[in-house]
Amino acid sequence: MGIERKEIIINEIKHWKETKLLPERYCDFLLMLYTQGEDQQETTNTSKPLGSIWFVLDLFFLMLLLPVTSYFLLIETTDLWLKITLILITIIIAIVHILYFYKNKSLVIHIPIIVLFTTLLTGSIAFNAFFVLSMYWVIAFHCFMWIIVGYWKKLYYLIISGVLGLIILLINYFVI
Repeated sequence: MGIERKEIIINEIKHWKETKLLPERYCDFLLMLYTQGEDQQETTNTSKPLGSIWFVLDLFFLMLLLPVTSYFLLIETTDLWLKITLILITIIIAIVHILYFYKNKSLVIHIPIIVLFTTLLTGSIAFNAFFVLSMYWVIAFHCFMWIIVGYWKKLYYLIISGVLGLIILLINYFVI
């Protein structure tokens, strides 16, 4: 096979890899086949391993943020401005993590999504002490919001959580 023809095929495979027309694994295999293993440094995956210590620590503190925030919102604090500040900081941290993990196409993007929605629910329950809304309406609103976002983004755990929350809410309202 001519060198020019090989170069055209290699460039086409690289284009397929960039535009995700073929899975990355297949493109890497084809590139190794056509380059005969000479172009290894370009085809290797340069992403960081999931086991890096900073990644694990970041996920640990992100998951630890939820119970700590819930504790201070629901049990410890009665100051409104402290609650608002705590909720905003937690929401900002969760959104920054969502954007970062979305950009890097990471599988752990779901952890900050869960932290965000649970913080919004906990914050609404904490603010309910200052306003005269029924707790049932607040929880029902959040369950419907989870279902809508779950359908919109195809996040089945949000749909299931929203439906289960509504079922538990209805059982609590009518039976108990």
